[in-house]
Amino acid sequence: MRPLVLKLQGLRSYRAEQTIDFTDQSLIAIVGDTGAGKSSLLEAITVALYGTPTWDAREVKQLVSDGETTMMVSLTFKAENKVWRVERAISRGNYPPARHHLECLEEGGEKVEKKEFVDDRIRRLVGLDYDAFLRSVVLPQGRFAALLQAKPAERAQILKGLLRLDRLDQVREQAISSKMRMEPVLSNLMERRAKCLPDPAAAEKDALARLETASKERDRARDAKVRVEQLQKQVRELREKQASLQKLRERALEGKVPNAAADFQFIAERDEQIQESIEKVQGALLSQRAQEEELIADIEEAEKKGAGPVALSGAKQSLSLIVDEAPLVSADKAQVEKDEAAVSKQSADLELADARLQTFVTAESDTKRDFIEKQAEAKRLAEALKTAERLLRDYRGAEREEDKVKKKRDTEKANLEKAVALLDEATVEAKTAEKKANEAEVATRLAMQKHAALHASEGLKAGDNCPVCEQVLPGGWKAPKAPQLDSAQKKAEKARVEWDKAKEALAKQSSKVDGIRDKLLEIDNDLSERSAKTGEVREALTSLLPTSSLHDDDATILSTLVTAAQEAEKARNLAEEKASNAKQALAIEKSELSNVKARLKERKEALKTAKEALSKRKKRLEDAVNALPKDLRPVLPKSGDVPRDELEGIRARLELRLTKMNEVVKRLDTVRSERRASESFRTRLVEERQRDVTAKAASLEMLLATWRERLLSLADALSTAPPPERPADSNLKGMADWTGRFIESADELIKNAQLSIENGSAQVLAYSEEMAAIFASAGVSNEAALQSALSSAEGRALMASSDLAKARADKPIAEALDERISRAQSLVAALGEVVRLVADGKLIAYVVNKRQLALLAVASELLGTMTRGRYGFSEEFEVVDRLSGQARGTRTLSGGETFLASLALALSLVELAGRAGGRLDALFLDEGFGSLDASSLSEALDALTQKAEGGRLVAVISHLRSVAETIDKVLSVRMTAQGSRVAWMSAEDRDQLLSEDVERGLIA
Repeated sequence: MRPLVLKLQGLRSYRAEQTIDFTDQSLIAIVGDTGAGKSSLLEAITVALYGTPTWDAREVKQLVSDGETTMMVSLTFKAENKVWRVERAISRGNYPPARHHLECLEEGGEKVEKKEFVDDRIRRLVGLDYDAFLRSVVLPQGRFAALLQAKPAERAQILKGLLRLDRLDQVREQAISSKMRMEPVLSNLMERRAKCLPDPAAAEKDALARLETASKERDRARDAKVRVEQLQKQVRELREKQASLQKLRERALEGKVPNAAADFQFIAERDEQIQESIEKVQGALLSQRAQEEELIADIEEAEKKGAGPVALSGAKQSLSLIVDEAPLVSADKAQVEKDEAAVSKQSADLELADARLQTFVTAESDTKRDFIEKQAEAKRLAEALKTAERLLRDYRGAEREEDKVKKKRDTEKANLEKAVALLDEATVEAKTAEKKANEAEVATRLAMQKHAALHASEGLKAGDNCPVCEQVLPGGWKAPKAPQLDSAQKKAEKARVEWDKAKEALAKQSSKVDGIRDKLLEIDNDLSERSAKTGEVREALTSLLPTSSLHDDDATILSTLVTAAQEAEKARNLAEEKASNAKQALAIEKSELSNVKARLKERKEALKTAKEALSKRKKRLEDAVNALPKDLRPVLPKSGDVPRDELEGIRARLELRLTKMNEVVKRLDTVRSERRASESFRTRLVEERQRDVTAKAASLEMLLATWRERLLSLADALSTAPPPERPADSNLKGMADWTGRFIESADELIKNAQLSIENGSAQVLAYSEEMAAIFASAGVSNEAALQSALSSAEGRALMASSDLAKARADKPIAEALDERISRAQSLVAALGEVVRLVADGKLIAYVVNKRQLALLAVASELLGTMTRGRYGFSEEFEVVDRLSGQARGTRTLSGGETFLASLALALSLVELAGRAGGRLDALFLDEGFGSLDASSLSEALDALTQKAEGGRLVAVISHLRSVAETIDKVLSVRMTAQGSRVAWMSAEDRDQLLSEDVERGLIA
C-alpha cells in the first residue's frame, strides 16, 4: 500500500479541509510544535483505511473536532498496481449517518459500499489487519524502547525514554559529537582510498610495457586476418558465380523443346483443313438467315394490322370474357339499388339514439362530481387523524427520552467531580516522585564522577585493552568495584520506577477525566437535540388540535377529529352509490348506441364494396370489347347483355383467321431449326481449330518463350550473344523455320557454360593454396587459430590500456586521500582520548536478554542491509562484525550504530509482516529524533532512506524543526485560530526555521 493523497476535515484540530499530496515523495519530515496536529495525520490515515483510531477501535467518534458534528477523511492510495480511493464520514451522533466508500479509479474500476465490506476489501488490498498495520506501517513513539529494554539495573543509567542517552557534561557531549562527525568522514576516506591501487606509479609503468608488446602482436594478426578475409571473399564470390552458372545451365537443359520445328509443321497442315470446312458451312448459313428474316417480316406486318398470331389469340380470350360477364352486370346493378334504400333507413334511427344518450351523460357527471367532493373531505379528515395520532405518540416518547438523558447527565456530573478529585491527588504524587528521582540521579552522577576510573574498567576481562593506558590486561585480572555506587544506582533506579508509575497513574487518571468530560459534552448535545425535538412535536400538535390540552388522555384529545372523520365517511359512501348507479345506466345506453352504429357501418361498407365490384365488372366488359378487331366488335347495350347469336358469328370469323396465321408460324419454325443446325456445325469446327491449332501453337510458343528466358539468363551470365528472337509477323510455317535455328544456338550456349564452370574450379584451388601459405607464416593452422591469436592480443592490449587508465586516474586521487586520511586519523585519535579521559566508565551498556529467534533473524538481516553487510545480531543480542567474525557488545557501538541496531529491531516487525504477504510501501515513524546528535541523525535517516527506495514513502514525525536540516522534503504543521494547517516548506522556509532553532539553542 502506497499513500498518494490524504484529505481530512473535522478531525481533532483539523476543522477546515486539508489536502496532503504524497504522490512524488519518498523520505519526508513532518515538523511542528507540540500539539500542532502532527500525530493526527496518522490517525487520519488509520481511520481512512480501517475506520478506527490507533488507540481504541471503539472510540473513533472521539476524533470529531470540538464544535463539529461530522469528520470526513479521504485517502487515495496505490495497491495491487491500481489506484484506489477510500472515503469515510463519521458523525459524533447518529445523524448524518456514517458513510464508507471504496473505489478503484482505473477505467471500469470496482466500487465497494458499507463499512464491513470496505474494511474487508482494504485488509485484502493492504495485506495487513489493523494490529499488523500499527506494528508495520505506523510506529508510534515508544516502540523502540519496548524492544531494547532488558535488565533495568544495568540499562537504567544509559536509556531514558525513546533511545535517548543520559545527559553528560558539555565537554563530553561536544567531544563525542565531534568524534562521531569525523568517524564517518574518516571511514568514507578510507573506503575511497581502498578503491584506488596500492601503488599507482608502479602500476602505470607495468601497464605501458604490456601495452606495447600486445599492440605489436595484435597488428601482425590483424594484417594476416585482413588478407585471409580478402581471399575468402574472392573464393566465395567465385563459388557463388559457379553455383549460379551451374543452376542456370541446368534450368536451360530442363526447359529444352527438341521437336518444336516438326510440331509447328503438323499444326500448320491441320489449320488449312479446318478453314476449308468453315467456308462451306458459312455459305449455307447465309441462305437460311435470309428466309427466316422474310417470314418474320410478314408476321410483324400482320401484328401491326391486328391479324397476327398474338393479336388473334388475345381477341379469342376477350370474346370468351364478354360471353361470361355480360349477364352478370344486370344482376349486380339491381342488388346495389336495394342496399342503398336500407342504409338510408338505418341512418335516421341513429340520429334518434344520439339525442337520448345526452340525458344519461349529464346525470352521470353530476353524481360523479358530488362523490369526488365527499371523498376528498373524508380523506382529509382521516389523514389529519393519523397525523395527530403519530404526533401524539412521538410527543409522549420524546418526553420519556428527555427524562432519561437528564438522569444520565446528573450521574456523569457526579462521576466527573470524583475523577477530578482523584486527578489532583495523582498530580501531587507525580510531582513528589519526580523530585525524588531527580535527587537520586544527582547522587548517582556525583558517585560516578568520583570513581570514573573504576567505572571505565567495569565489564572488562583478562585479555582486553585497558581504557586508560591501552595495555593488554594480565591473566586473572578482575575489575574492582566502585564503593557505594551500586547502592546509589539502586536508589536512583527505584526512584525512577516510582516516578514512572506515578506518571502512568497521572496519565490514566487524566485520560479518564477527559473521557468523562467528552462523554458529558456528548450527553449535553444529545439533551439539547432531544429538547428541540420535543418542542417541534408539541408545536405541530398544537397547530393541528388548537382546542385540546396535552394534559388530557389521548382519547379525549383525538375525540373531535374521530367524530368528524366518521361523518365524512358516511357521506362519501352514499355519494359513491349514486355515482355507481348513474355510471351503470350510461354504460348500458352507450352499448346499445354502439351496436346501432356498428350495424350501420357494416351495411355502408357492404354497399360500397358492391358498387366497386359493379364498376369493375363494367370496366372489364368494355375493355374486352375494345380488345377485339374493329370489324369483329359487337354493339354493347346499356344493360350490358349482348345477343348470343351475334357473338357466335364473331367467334367463327375469328377462328378462320387464326388457322391461316398458324401455318405461317409453322414455316418460320422449320427455317429456324435448319439455321440452328448450321450454326452448331460451324461452332464445332471453330472449337476444333481452337483445340488442334490455336491452343497447341500457343502452348508450344510458351514452352519456347520459357526456354528462351532461361537461355537469356545463361547468356547474360556468360556475357555472350543470346539466341535469335522470334519473328514479329510470322505464320505457323515461319515459326517452324525459326525454331530450327533457335535450337542450334541454344545447344552451343549450354556447351560454353560447362567450359566456364570448369575454369572457375581451377581458380578456387589457387586461392586456397595462397591462404595456407598465410596461415603458415602467422604460425597457425587455420582461421580459428588466427582469430584466437588476434583476440588474445587484443584482450591483453585492452587490459593493459584499462590498467594504465586506472593507474593514471588513481595516482592524484590516492596522493590527496593519503594526506587527508593522515590528518583525519590524528584528529579522531585526539577526540577519542578526550572522550576516554572524561568518560564515566559506561558509555553504552545495551545488554538484552534473549527474545524470539525469528525476530532476531529478521533484525540481523535488516541490520546487515543498513550497514552494507558488515553487522548482524547474535543469539545473545550482541552485534557481530561479519568482516572479522567477532561478536561486539552494544557498548562498543557508536551512537549512529546504536540507533541503526535499535531501528533494525523495530523494523523487523515491518519486514516480518512483508514476508507474511503484505506489501508495505509506506512507513510512518512518530519518534523523538531531536534527541540524536547530527551524526546519529544522519545515519538514522540514511537507514530510512533505504526504506524510501523503490517508491516507498517514509515519513519522520518530530516536534523539533531541526529535522528539516537533513531532509529535503518537509511538511509543516501549524496551529491557527481556524485549526491546524499543513503546507510543504520551501528552501527559504526551512532556512528560516533553522535560524529560529539556532537562536533558541535547539541546534548545536
